[in-house]
Amino acid sequence: MIMARARRGFTLVELVIVLAVISLVAGMAVPRYASASARYRVKAAARRVVADLELARRLARANSGPVQVRFTAGDKSAYMVVMGDQETLSASINDESSGVVSTVVVTSDPYRVQLKDASFGGSSRVVFSGFGTASDGSVTLLANGWSAKVQLNGQTGVCTVVGP
Repeated sequence: MIMARARRGFTLVELVIVLAVISLVAGMAVPRYASASARYRVKAAARRVVADLELARRLARANSGPVQVRFTAGDKSAYMVVMGDQETLSASINDESSGVVSTVVVTSDPYRVQLKDASFGGSSRVVFSGFGTASDGSVTLLANGWSAKVQLNGQTGVCTVVGP
């Protein structure tokens, strides 16, 4: 009686086939993951802009004084929430004055998006009065082909996100 030998491993051909299948699946999954990741980052950044615009409106109403949100588009995409008198509000975005409530750089983690445009009545700044009203406007965010637009109704303070 002859006993059959037990196989102890895989052949080189089997290993090459498995590696080819894994490479094929990874080749399809990576671009989809990158696209989904960019879409998520744009949505998260848009939600953050909405939250900060609502914060600025609430601060203006609570303190019965102006609160400004300044947007800087381009390579150093950022925005800051500033409250205080007119002198504080007219300072540049690089000025670290005492009226700065928060600064968000959207080109950094976790967002890594670009602020393409911010327009509020012809300005890249929106100023909420002590009554919580402001100019209507919008902010556009981009990442890897995905975009989201945050629209502000200045009279009601309602922000909506149009996009991915």
